[in-house]
Amino acid sequence: MAIHWRGKLSIDGGPLDADHRHLIAIVNRFDGDCAAEGNRPALRRALSDLRQFARRHFVREERLMREAGYPPERTREHEDAHRTLIARLDTLVRHYETSAGDDDLAEVVWETADLLKHWLVDHLVRFDLPLKPYLKRSVRLSAPRATAARFWAARA
Repeated sequence: MAIHWRGKLSIDGGPLDADHRHLIAIVNRFDGDCAAEGNRPALRRALSDLRQFARRHFVREERLMREAGYPPERTREHEDAHRTLIARLDTLVRHYETSAGDDDLAEVVWETADLLKHWLVDHLVRFDLPLKPYLKRSVRLSAPRATAARFWAARA
């Protein structure tokens, strides 16, 4: 069953939301290509896409947390959660690479589905949504500076 983006998942109306929409697209492709068929090439592509996405997204998210003044203790906890997700993903990739038969492949598919569920349901709700007020405040505070910068740049 396809997952659809909902406005209540919005965090910043910008790059993080775009990243989360991309994650949902990866999840939906995984669900269609891998979960039903156990398709080895599709699973390899999904794991590769997830690895690339996670590394890029987590760097962006952690940078925005610091820029928005997110509390340091919550930032560390969030970064730890990111490292845990990356470690789980790396373990899945190793399991995929050493999988020999259909049973091994089915286990990797199941473990990947479990990771994706945790990522979308637990991580997004527990760690990402609480960023929203900090990111909104950060945008409001930076808007006057950006406007002033554009004003002076236009006069230069």
